[in-house]
Amino acid sequence: MDLKELSQLVAEYKYDEIKIIGKTIQIDDLYYHLAALMRKENKAYLCILSQSQSWEEYVDDLIGKKSNRQSLLEQPRYEKPSLRTLCVDGFEMQAESISGGSLKMDIVAQLLMVQLLERGWQVPVQGGIDTADWDCIEIQTICFSNSLEQLPHLSNAQLVGHWQHGSRTCLIQEPCTLAITDVKAGISGEQKLPFTVTDLQGAVHEQVCYINQVALFDPWETEEKRFSDPQYQKRMLEHVSQQQLEEIKQDIFQTLAKTCPRGMCYPVVEYECTMEETSLLFYDYEYLDGGIQIAEVGDHENGASFSTVLWMHKPEKQLGIHGIKLRSCMLQTLVPLGTKEICAELFSAMQLLPEQRVLICR
Repeated sequence: MDLKELSQLVAEYKYDEIKIIGKTIQIDDLYYHLAALMRKENKAYLCILSQSQSWEEYVDDLIGKKSNRQSLLEQPRYEKPSLRTLCVDGFEMQAESISGGSLKMDIVAQLLMVQLLERGWQVPVQGGIDTADWDCIEIQTICFSNSLEQLPHLSNAQLVGHWQHGSRTCLIQEPCTLAITDVKAGISGEQKLPFTVTDLQGAVHEQVCYINQVALFDPWETEEKRFSDPQYQKRMLEHVSQQQLEEIKQDIFQTLAKTCPRGMCYPVVEYECTMEETSLLFYDYEYLDGGIQIAEVGDHENGASFSTVLWMHKPEKQLGIHGIKLRSCMLQTLVPLGTKEICAELFSAMQLLPEQRVLICR
């Protein structure tokens, strides 16, 4: 960094107006500290601090020290919700964008913290932020869509935040044998899996997963069909040249050859669940017992390169055989075409939490 870059950073963190909020709230099991409301020109911003896992701890977990099962068991049980609106005495400000990351990794955020301290902001004692290492503090800056010439008055004002959906993961770990659907062989794949979950108040609830079918997804067949589709080619050629399209095709098939040899498939479970707004995660035992694999980065024209292809599977029908929304889960381990059954676990349920309005201060 040179002095010119430093002066640009200092200019970036400076705001035309700053008003300290300094309130900590709790949503489910997570603490959020609303530090201050800021304005630069006609845009308003909100600074929020919360605790998170450090990047070093996350990387250490990945480098083969634990099995996938251990890593999954130690993952946070909640996905943080995001602020949708902030109301100040009834004046509603709509969130337009969110940026953020580790306080340790963001020098602009560190400069902002200095400016807030100069304005009278006090480090919160609730939520563990006061004693947490900077690498374990996540800072979010929310930009609002409203055009403002000045910030609303906060003195004695009522502040209400409207948070969008977060999610909660419930461990299940129910062993199951997944029978691959084969209509010709008379194997339907239908299966009923009862399980229990515990809510936030500690009450246990009985739920059921209805497996409609277990199919084998062949990426080679899917990609070959896609690139041979005239309609797909026409859409792509509106944005890229014929040569570029051919390069995209070759890149995908080269990556596919490394990640999924011909004749191998991904098992896909299509299911219904009596637990509302919930996605279920199935894993086979080979994946759970194995260690996390770090992707290899190859050398391409004397430079590092990495290619990957992600596949998403969506059921063709909206509702399953029991009239419940049909969802799908793709397992992580490849199996040969012709596989009849897979030993697996219904490992966890990820439930979408309802939106919440939280009184910040009055």
